[in-house]
Amino acid sequence: MKLGFIYSEWVVKIPVILIIGVATTLDAPGEMLHFKALQCLRLCKFILQSPVERMNAVVETVLLKNCSGFSISHKVAVFLKNYFDNRDGTLSSLIRALKIACAQHFSTEPLSCMLKVFDEQETFHGEQFDFQHQVISACEWTIPSTRGKMDEEGIQKLVNALTELKKMQGRWSVAVLCLYEAAKCRQVNLLDLLCEALDPDLLASGPLDCHATSTKGRYISQAIQNVRELSEAMFVNLIKSWEKHTIAIPEIHGKVKDLQYILKFENYKRRKVESPIMSKKRSQNQANVIGGSNAFNETAVNFLECLINDFMQPLECVASHEIVCFKNVEKLKAALAGDPRRQIQVDLLGSRRILQCSCCPRDGGILCPSMQDTSIMYILSQEHGDLINLYDWYQSFKSILLPPSEGKQKTKQTKKKKNANEDEELSEVTIQARFCRAVRELQITGLLRMQRKRRPDHLQRVAFGV
Repeated sequence: MKLGFIYSEWVVKIPVILIIGVATTLDAPGEMLHFKALQCLRLCKFILQSPVERMNAVVETVLLKNCSGFSISHKVAVFLKNYFDNRDGTLSSLIRALKIACAQHFSTEPLSCMLKVFDEQETFHGEQFDFQHQVISACEWTIPSTRGKMDEEGIQKLVNALTELKKMQGRWSVAVLCLYEAAKCRQVNLLDLLCEALDPDLLASGPLDCHATSTKGRYISQAIQNVRELSEAMFVNLIKSWEKHTIAIPEIHGKVKDLQYILKFENYKRRKVESPIMSKKRSQNQANVIGGSNAFNETAVNFLECLINDFMQPLECVASHEIVCFKNVEKLKAALAGDPRRQIQVDLLGSRRILQCSCCPRDGGILCPSMQDTSIMYILSQEHGDLINLYDWYQSFKSILLPPSEGKQKTKQTKKKKNANEDEELSEVTIQARFCRAVRELQITGLLRMQRKRRPDHLQRVAFGV
């Protein structure tokens, strides 16, 4: 009670919010506090969203709204759903999986970043086309579904395919959101509906059964059946939500506007024809009308069926879908399983495969100065046992950065000119600095450990084998 009086004196300058209990009712403070303390409090009731509702919001924002060049395949969506369910509906687990999927996709598919540019403008001329030509020519081999020669005509076709892919992704997302709005009343989760919409076999399996319970397409069928049984009052809210989702797609937004006009015309026509007695009878039998079906309901069903047939082709069935669609489930599972030390070892040993640069030789057994310093150091450490002699390790590292011929040439120059000796010392300092930085990085990653007391000129290897 005293705490309430103290807070009440400072509430003008400092807003104070007290969160009491997890499932506390508004009557509970009156049973515990004095009435004078209650006069200083303003009681409000709030309810947090359930994990499923927050999951739907995350999926809608990341995978459907404002498409940023990222989507997932049917297998990845099913894995994310099972991963969310197996973690007792923990939202952080779903967000972590989505972050890893995004990072893996954008790091392995360079052309995915170009979709942001396509969103701003659809045609390219001059320097923009030349830059686009270079990027596509360098990355076309990463698109298995696109085949053909990468000449001027082939690149222009790929540019047109990317533009159409961006438009198709936007229309597909709007169609899924419209179905989700129609299925909300039946407690359908967005991730379940998304898994069904991403299924490549959905449209190939024939027409959907609206009364299905275990077959493919049951969530979409539930959305269609709900529209058939929807009342007139709820149709107004549904069409408003459709209008909000489709405003960026004129071809779909126009059909929603037509539905809105038809609904208004039907209401006006019925009110004009009905007599007061008929209106009274209609109000008495309103419950029977709500559960029934009329011509407008079938018109709305036809609109949803049009969305399914025209715009809901799964992205996996489209050419160049690898640019926007992440499909590597096994790689995502390995990342979520958590074996970072092994993954670091694999990446250091196969840096050429990851960087894919032209300066390093394709042969994995040859070390060259252009390689990353930490990768060179770790590959050289494989030649040692449990302990690594720092001097031998440094000399091996130096021999990679300074080939023997180059070292002999510089040694001869040091006998003739003093300025060359200064350059040699500077190069030595640079090599030592790079060596120390690489050793430090290997220590941070947990692959090496310093010898504190005995043999300070040695390092101890922590991880062995891959």
